Amino acid sequence: MECPKCHKKAADNETVCPNCGTRLGAKSETASRKLLADKRKAIDINPQSAKRKMPVGAFSEKKAKLIAAAAGVVLVIVLVIVLIAALSGSKGEKQAKKISEYIGAKPEVAESKLEEEFKKKSAYNVLNKAVDFDFVVEAEDDITISGITYPEWAIFVNDSKKGNIKTVRYVDFKTVEDNITGEKKDSLINLDKYKAGTDIDDIIDILGEDIYSVTYAKDSITYTYKYWYKSDNGDRQAVILSVVSDTDDEYQSYESRLVYPYDL
Repeated sequence: MECPKCHKKAADNETVCPNCGTRLGAKSETASRKLLADKRKAIDINPQSAKRKMPVGAFSEKKAKLIAAAAGVVLVIVLVIVLIAALSGSKGEKQAKKISEYIGAKPEVAESKLEEEFKKKSAYNVLNKAVDFDFVVEAEDDITISGITYPEWAIFVNDSKKGNIKTVRYVDFKTVEDNITGEKKDSLINLDKYKAGTDIDDIIDILGEDIYSVTYAKDSITYTYKYWYKSDNGDRQAVILSVVSDTDDEYQSYESRLVYPYDL
């Protein structure tokens, strides 16, 4: 090899120039270091030669988007659950429908199959005095309406002369919690335009009213609404509207009963 300083010849195995004492191989080591540095520089400049590090800001933005997307999915799931719960009705409404499947059977049969206890007396004195029933199932929670305490809902079961279940009536007292006469309407509701056989759900949707009670019988289902409107003389007129369908959910008839102070 040749000494890089004095250019004198030296043996290949020499580590120091015998002429000037310069360390041999230094240039090669320097060149190697320079070559390595150039490669690292090329990697930093050329994104295709190596994977570049993501800037901190870009990573934070991506993370924020993922979190927002996840939160959106959770919100949608919660809304769906709430909607399903709202559409599925209250515990009392669903329980009343189950009890109605035993119309014609002995009350004790329904109690056994549904694991539900029918009481002969309500825990609320107003129901014992105002409602005619043979058995009652009622909510654990209560509400106060016009100074009187009611259960949030109640199911009234009536027997036939043979002692079999004849009717099952579900009452949702929460629908009249703000006003015992129900919601305000512009005028008396007229359903004369609907023909028998109309899907009952179409009529219920149009009424846009929370159902006060549902009564199940052998061949019919009666939906009852409470509402009021101002008559021509300015008085508040309370109304009880009953809409009847058959067990195939086909509308049959309706009746509006005007309620006056003496029979409120």
